[in-house]
Amino acid sequence: MKTPKEDIEIGCYYVTSTDQLRKVVEIKPDSKGRSRVIYLVKSMKIENKAFGHQGTKYNPILLDNFAKFCLRKLTKQEVDDLRKKGILLAGE
Repeated sequence: MKTPKEDIEIGCYYVTSTDQLRKVVEIKPDSKGRSRVIYLVKSMKIENKAFGHQGTKYNPILLDNFAKFCLRKLTKQEVDDLRKKGILLAGE
């Protein structure tokens, strides 16, 4: 199951089938007018680890592909729970 691309928003968190946590930091058009996503990534299983960059600003993933790989957008409650568990750190 994939996340509807209309649900992909800057500042929101998404989870993949491999428990990868992704945070969208930018959505921008490429030279062909397609939307591309710049995001941060980390495991949902490792506590006290900061996000790392995924992809480069020079060749970000297409929005359609980002949506395809994400199972769903996390709810506010899920984000709060991850903060309590130390998965999401202060300022993330």
